[in-house]
Amino acid sequence: MIEQTDALKKIKSLKDNSQDIIFADPPYALGSTVKINKEGKPYYQNAKDFMGIWDMPDEKFWEEFFIESKRVLKYGGRVLFFGIDRQLMLFQYYGIASGLEIKQSLYWYFLSSFPKSADLSKNINKRLGASDLGIKYEGYKYSISPLKQTLETIMVFQKPQKSKSVLDDVLLYEQGDKEISPSIWDIDSGRVKTDEQLGREQKDGPLSPKMGFNDNKMGDKFQEGNKNGRYPSQLFVDEDVAKTLDTQSGNLTSGGVNKLDHPKQNPNGIYGKFNKQNINNFEASEGGASKILHKIPYQEEELNLVMYCPKVSSKEREAGCSGFEEKMSSNLPMRSKDKESTNKANDNSNTHRDTVTKNNHPTLKPLKLIHSVATLLKTPNPQNVFFPFAGSGSEIIGFMKAGFDENLLVGSELSEEYTKIAKARIDYWRGVDFDEYLKTKELKEETETLEEW
Repeated sequence: MIEQTDALKKIKSLKDNSQDIIFADPPYALGSTVKINKEGKPYYQNAKDFMGIWDMPDEKFWEEFFIESKRVLKYGGRVLFFGIDRQLMLFQYYGIASGLEIKQSLYWYFLSSFPKSADLSKNINKRLGASDLGIKYEGYKYSISPLKQTLETIMVFQKPQKSKSVLDDVLLYEQGDKEISPSIWDIDSGRVKTDEQLGREQKDGPLSPKMGFNDNKMGDKFQEGNKNGRYPSQLFVDEDVAKTLDTQSGNLTSGGVNKLDHPKQNPNGIYGKFNKQNINNFEASEGGASKILHKIPYQEEELNLVMYCPKVSSKEREAGCSGFEEKMSSNLPMRSKDKESTNKANDNSNTHRDTVTKNNHPTLKPLKLIHSVATLLKTPNPQNVFFPFAGSGSEIIGFMKAGFDENLLVGSELSEEYTKIAKARIDYWRGVDFDEYLKTKELKEETETLEEW
């Protein structure tokens, strides 16, 4: 399932038109600046990562990677590619240049990043000694990324369809053309869960056939609402963000109509000609602004990662890694039983602290995030998925728990250490009931441990 090898070497070994999905969480080159050369192509000025812990692929690597991606993808197949805003243009350029099409992106919004910037006042005083100039610039900071990072983009690239439409591609696939990957999204399985009673009560209102209503009657699904939840958005948020949004928005009411108060409708309006006498009552939908968004829950003991990544609980990070030695890592903030000292260390954006961990991969994504995205991508058909930067296995685990056939999931990881950790984590999560695990996380049961699963 996962092989220790270079991503470019592995993708070159894959057959033409063989992959449905390429799911990539690559090195971001956060410490690099993107420039344009004389040929009009983007390149990294001194390609390096934020912490300088990895050898960074350069622009030549990415040009070749996207060319190979288009070759190995089936028609309609997709590349999903994580990135940070400052570096997106380079990836987008080489993705488009390869012949792939850019589609609607997904976004991961969180509140747990670790800001990294230099304090101008302090550095002036270090250089010149205590001075009026230092006082003048108190509170000013600088860096290539001076603000708290709260958003990551998941770019979506797609190989052009084989025929003139998705519908025609699906029909060709069903007729036996297995070089096609229908570019569809599992909306109903990916809906945002809610306890609300969705839908409306509407009987014989004269609604316009242009809106898709036959004989002036709504279809049953629209009347009753979808029991699976709200239509999914492109934005995934953690619980802290959801609470903040709801606090700011307050309780929102939408969609309700009372026939006694309903004004006379414009006869030329999109719903046709009706008035307050011929529309039935239905209940409004209530809730905060986050009610339409995917929420990614967490347990206690969360780590704030230095590398601008959303938080992953220490239990989720190390599940399955009991056989590995603990390692000192300066890539994660200090973790301590003394919460006050830990908070002080993590609040100091200019200080790197050592921490002890068995899985020291610095850029883990939450399993629930990957699981949610994978659920949207799943089709009723077998799907081959390639993970070119498999890391410690979170992406493979998320797809596996979303119901993808693990025999069709292939990953490559350059690091021998992370490859071993990934295999151990995959073996562990294979035996975990993920739905039950998510329920426990939502309840934030501090005494529950993953080992009890």
